[in-house]
Amino acid sequence: MNLKLREGVDLNLDMMDVTWLSAILVGVGFLALGFFIGARKPAFKILPSKTVKNAALEDGNRKGRTKLPLEIEKLAEIIEDFKMVLVVRNDLKMGKGKIAAQCSHATLGLYKKILHRAPKALSRWEMCGQVKVVVKIESEDDMLELQV
Repeated sequence: MNLKLREGVDLNLDMMDVTWLSAILVGVGFLALGFFIGARKPAFKILPSKTVKNAALEDGNRKGRTKLPLEIEKLAEIIEDFKMVLVVRNDLKMGKGKIAAQCSHATLGLYKKILHRAPKALSRWEMCGQVKVVVKIESEDDMLELQV
């Protein structure tokens, strides 16, 4: 498909480009819609009476016991560069989208875990630019071998 922008200037679009363009425009439209809906509703009406911080504390101490600091907290005093390493097993036969989703879940889960149990390590990781490295491994046996 050729579009004539100006005299002598042709814009050559094939169907794939148009599909990507329409997907991006739909995404931007939903983003703008979400922004305007969020701007009209104050946060205190959307959130329940409990604050998010109190809810997180309750989730962390659900069984009524305080959790011990993680070993990584001790390493935060020694090591300067922190990276989060995510290991993906190839034997699970996941597609790229599923791998990305699982890595996102793992990142958020670890962040929530170390938020209260290793704050020094978390701040060190944040100061290093929140570096995340994803590596692949062939099997569970190989992963367990690395863990030792």
